[in-house]
Amino acid sequence: MSIKASRENYGPPAAIVALLKEYAHKEDLNRGRELHVYVSRIGLLQHNGFVGNAIINLYAKCGTLAIAREVFDTLPKRDVVSWNVLIAGYAQHRYGQNALTCFNQMKHEGFHPNALTFLAILKAITFLGDGHQAAEVHSQVAGCGLLIRDITVGNALIDMYAKCGSFSKAHCVLDDLSTRNSVSWNALLTGHIKYGNGGVALTCFEHMQLEGISPDSTTFVCGLKACGLLQDVGAGQRLHTEIARQGPSKTDVEISNALIDMYSKCGELTMAQEVFDSLKVRNLVSWNSLMTCYIEQGHEEQALASYELMLCTGLVPNSVTFICVLKACSSVGIPYQGQMIHAHIVKTGLLESDCFIETALVDMYLKCLGIQAAEKIFNKLVFKTRASWNVLIAGYIECEENENGIKCFEQMQREGHSPDTVTFLSILKACGSLKNASKADQIHAEIAKTSLGTLDIVMVSNALVSTYVKCGVLEKAQEAFNKILVKTVISWNAIIAGYADQGLDNEVLKCFECMQASGVCPDEVTFVYILKACGSIKALEKGEELHDLIIREGMLENDSFVATALVNMYFDLGMLVEAQIVHGMSVRDEVSWNVLISGFIYHRLDDMALQSYKQMLQEGFAPNVVTFLRVLKACAGEGTVHKGQELHSEIARIGHLQNDVMIGAALIDMYASFGMLRNAQDVFDKLTIQDKVSCSAMISAHLQFGDDESVMNLIMKAFVDEEELDPVTSSMILNSCAHAGLVDAGQLYFQTMATEYLGVPTLEHHICMVDLFGRAGALDRVFAVIEDMPFSSNCIVWHNVLGACQKHDSLESGRIAFNHAIELAAQDVVALISIRNIYAAANMQDNVKKLEAFRTRNVEVDETE
Repeated sequence: MSIKASRENYGPPAAIVALLKEYAHKEDLNRGRELHVYVSRIGLLQHNGFVGNAIINLYAKCGTLAIAREVFDTLPKRDVVSWNVLIAGYAQHRYGQNALTCFNQMKHEGFHPNALTFLAILKAITFLGDGHQAAEVHSQVAGCGLLIRDITVGNALIDMYAKCGSFSKAHCVLDDLSTRNSVSWNALLTGHIKYGNGGVALTCFEHMQLEGISPDSTTFVCGLKACGLLQDVGAGQRLHTEIARQGPSKTDVEISNALIDMYSKCGELTMAQEVFDSLKVRNLVSWNSLMTCYIEQGHEEQALASYELMLCTGLVPNSVTFICVLKACSSVGIPYQGQMIHAHIVKTGLLESDCFIETALVDMYLKCLGIQAAEKIFNKLVFKTRASWNVLIAGYIECEENENGIKCFEQMQREGHSPDTVTFLSILKACGSLKNASKADQIHAEIAKTSLGTLDIVMVSNALVSTYVKCGVLEKAQEAFNKILVKTVISWNAIIAGYADQGLDNEVLKCFECMQASGVCPDEVTFVYILKACGSIKALEKGEELHDLIIREGMLENDSFVATALVNMYFDLGMLVEAQIVHGMSVRDEVSWNVLISGFIYHRLDDMALQSYKQMLQEGFAPNVVTFLRVLKACAGEGTVHKGQELHSEIARIGHLQNDVMIGAALIDMYASFGMLRNAQDVFDKLTIQDKVSCSAMISAHLQFGDDESVMNLIMKAFVDEEELDPVTSSMILNSCAHAGLVDAGQLYFQTMATEYLGVPTLEHHICMVDLFGRAGALDRVFAVIEDMPFSSNCIVWHNVLGACQKHDSLESGRIAFNHAIELAAQDVVALISIRNIYAAANMQDNVKKLEAFRTRNVEVDETE
């Protein structure tokens, strides 16, 4: 095609600019590119600034900002419009930092921003939430006099401050405007609604009316949302009346939907339905609002019923409808209806064009049929979006398949999807669960490179601190915490939890003092950690300060969580009277009663524990498993067998004995403490599940009575049932074998324990084996055990060997054991007595006399004598 022919096809430059604007509006990138190629070929781009700006605008509107920047950089001459188009493109697609860079470069090159420049850059700052840049741009706007002569820029400034939560500055800008309109007030109202300031929003609404400015649809919608936030149905009804008085022109679909939403949030579903029923024309948005109303109030079945009614009217569902009903299916777990909706979506053709539906579909299958079903649907998606990846990743992590969650995250990145706040929160949770600090470091580095809004940065930073805490890397947790610009109570709780989990209670209190100094108020979680720390390090004065603060905050009567922690602190401090007083003054629940009972048991006041249990029942509180475990222990300590038997009957009546192995073990321990072995055995025999806890309890009971045969039967049962016994019980079993002379059984258990249950046996287990072989006189096997131990031998080991040598009259082995013992402790009295007895038994009186001299000077026993 010749240049002349091409000119005839596209027309003069003005026509080309018009076409470029049309393609930009329609986001028709392909046709726009063709025109760009043509413009470049004929050289028009180098000579006509209007055409160049139009091409930049086309690429910017289509989101291909890299190409827009390339075109911008090749322009021989740039003007304010060129800069404005590029900055607006970055702002529109939420590349706030790029927009700011361009804005600063524009000023550096001598171009003066105009109203359009400021509108674009204010939008970019709104996304970034950069308070410093906001103040700087505000100063420039004021310096140009735009606040006085251009209300649009003033309104944008209010909108920016309000959306960033800087309401004092937003109100100041509003006050500085020479004229205000409904848009000015709406910007402020929208911000307050976003941050949940319903009361302030209603006050602004009233002030606007007092100024004589008539509310528009946006104002009424904001007012209704404020009423919903406050759950103030009275104020909502007054607004409803005012809207009706304005006439049908004010009662548009958006307002009707807001009315339905307001009544829904106030719990007035009947009134929401009445608003819906009064609509003369019920369009798709109206039905969607009603269904959303039902779902938010937990009436998913009614939402699904409304969906069926809507279909009967002939309306075709849109993506909002499908997302709504899929959410309803997810909440109530109705897979068959979800699959029917899936089929309907396929028929409409929306599945391949709407990424939000795809995401909702993956979520529905996840909630209704599990992670495998969700994975199958996800793999069939034509377009996998970041949101759908997020749902699948979160699903893996919720199902505790953290490794798969991380693999899914890595695959998402390989396919070119960048993580967002939701992704980071999920994957950090997986790192914490796996205690994978190195992966957390990688995620930390990615977060640093990602542009996030202010609120998102705070959430992700808090999650990062928690992750490092769970990984046990407190230094990195502290570093991440220090970098948080806006530290919330959640931030402080995360770092306090880290120090508390490591037992660094002094650091916990230091953090709390810093938190108070920064002006952040503690919540119930903070108080629980701090009270526990005070109890641990006996910080009475600080604990009493917290007690006063808790009373001032009204938490003692309203927050059982905090009140219980305060009771526990006083028990830790040994102040039992104060613990009782706090418990009596505070709001109580089953947990607080359990803490009171546990506190008395810890201080060996079993009678007080039983009295508290009686009072708990009198006040109408139902005991739970924890209560029964504590009270059974108190019965054993107090020696109240009849009370224990009463509890046994009550536990059996409720059904805990069949369903909770810990209760069964506690009953066995209690009866064993009373010497009622037959009753303990009866409890054990009736247990539905005889696991390692109950087996351990029963072994302990038989050991108390020297019933070695029963112990060995239980050991064999443990082998057959493949129960994994704990280290303490294993020591008891080995000791039982030693006392019963069951050498082969003990050795078999030791070997099986080492290879299948506990891994490397402890030093205590090896000492048990020394005792086992020593009692049997197998001294060569005793020394073999000591030689193979992965630990250094201690005095207890050699005392056991000396005892065996004395029992079996082994002089040579006794000398070896004695010399090892005195290497560890030169004046080992036990070893001296043992070797003296060995010499005496061998009629070696001279050696006995030598030992007396050994008490004052360290000499090795001559093994040749």
